[in-house]
Amino acid sequence: MQVRMPYGTLRDDTDAIVRRIEEFASSIPEVQTVFSSVGSRDGSGSETGVMHIGLVEKSARRRSTEEIVEQLRQFVANFPEAEVRVAMLNPYTGTGEAGGAPIVLRLIGDDPDELRDIAEAVAARVATVPGTRDIEVSTRQGRPELQVIVDRERAARYGLTVAQIASALRTAVDGAVATRYRPGGVGTEIDVRVHLAKEWREDLGSLERLLVPTPLGFNVPLHEVARLVEGTAPVAIDREDQSRVVYVYAHLSGRDLSSVTRDISAAVEAMNLPAHVAWDFGGDTAEMEEAFGSLGFALVLSVALIYMIMAAQFESFMHPLVIMFTVPLGFAGVVWGLFMSGRPLSVPALLGIIMLAGIAVNNGIVMIDYVNQLRRSGLDRLAALVAGCPTRLRPVLMTTLTTVLGMIPLALGRGEGAELQAPIAIVIISGLSVSTLLTLGFVPVAYSLFDDLGQWLARRFVRRRGEEVAPAAGLPAPAAVSTLTEASDGEPAPSGAGR
Repeated sequence: MQVRMPYGTLRDDTDAIVRRIEEFASSIPEVQTVFSSVGSRDGSGSETGVMHIGLVEKSARRRSTEEIVEQLRQFVANFPEAEVRVAMLNPYTGTGEAGGAPIVLRLIGDDPDELRDIAEAVAARVATVPGTRDIEVSTRQGRPELQVIVDRERAARYGLTVAQIASALRTAVDGAVATRYRPGGVGTEIDVRVHLAKEWREDLGSLERLLVPTPLGFNVPLHEVARLVEGTAPVAIDREDQSRVVYVYAHLSGRDLSSVTRDISAAVEAMNLPAHVAWDFGGDTAEMEEAFGSLGFALVLSVALIYMIMAAQFESFMHPLVIMFTVPLGFAGVVWGLFMSGRPLSVPALLGIIMLAGIAVNNGIVMIDYVNQLRRSGLDRLAALVAGCPTRLRPVLMTTLTTVLGMIPLALGRGEGAELQAPIAIVIISGLSVSTLLTLGFVPVAYSLFDDLGQWLARRFVRRRGEEVAPAAGLPAPAAVSTLTEASDGEPAPSGAGR
């Protein structure tokens, strides 16, 4: 949890807010440890605080981490003067936020003031999307500063440059090392720094009366060559491809990343932003799209490799094609499994689909290989299917059950971080179960149809080959075609066909 107060807030005021949040977090039954810190060791950052909250083991609590985070968000909403952001730590490493803000919207333009105003409007619109929490804009908080605006024309009259004026101010405010002092004449030297007294450094009128030495040999008051203006400076200036960028961050609660991103995209498009301001998604959204593209290519490549391996083993192009039809049957089970479990199609689920492509074909291989063995032993196709499929029913069911039962503990999602692994098991269990049930009835029918298709293609190939061979042998083409056709059907060729 990060607490940010307005810039310039005293450390005691920030600590008071952090302590109230710490007391509330300690009162939550599921919280085991609370560690908080305010500011930094060098004295800067007095307006910021960080809090790490440790929960008891998942098996010892009834509520999920998301529910506890939501309770903390509702409590910190009672502090409008503070900007509090709550996020879960990485369940695998235990350090750092879980990928930072999952939703990052980038606004790209040239005018920083216009981008800031548009980013605030976009943030307000994003906050209306259900499932979004902790909306933040990268330019929302600025650091107060005292800006020195130099009148270059008047400064030139006194022979002064911007660098000389800045050096005089730096010496007055930050000080300059006049000499070094070594206590007792031994030990480490200590710098003796000379600068204006604190009450003069903090007074705008005193700084305006600061005397700046000129190359002409006399001093001139600072207000004669420059003016001091109180302003606000951005903490950071972000650029991409030499264009200004402003980020809008959002966290999720109760909804998946894909659906929230889709709603945010529709809301931003309805705002009709200026044509010279471009926007797109970064963060987890961009990573998800990139991962889906890479894993989609891996899925296609895995299916192609599986087919080539089976084609080499079966020495046929048709039989592996029959077995590959078990893969889309498994995909139907994947859709059903994700819908019943209420989980979205995520990167872990897509990894499970790639694994399923290699597992689902095992049942078809066991069945088709045994049917081919029966046909080679002398049985016709129908008899081989009738005898082979029931015989291989037990091995098919045993293979499926061992895989499904082995995945059940992982699908239950027990333990910390198991929520990210459960989609893999759910995809494999649902896809393999549905694929097995449909394979028992679909594969024999597909085998028969593709075998007929293969025989038809073979007859077409033989007939066309006969039409090419007959003219070369000086025989009438129709007789040759009739002869080859009859021969391909298993009937004896006429005795005159060989002459």
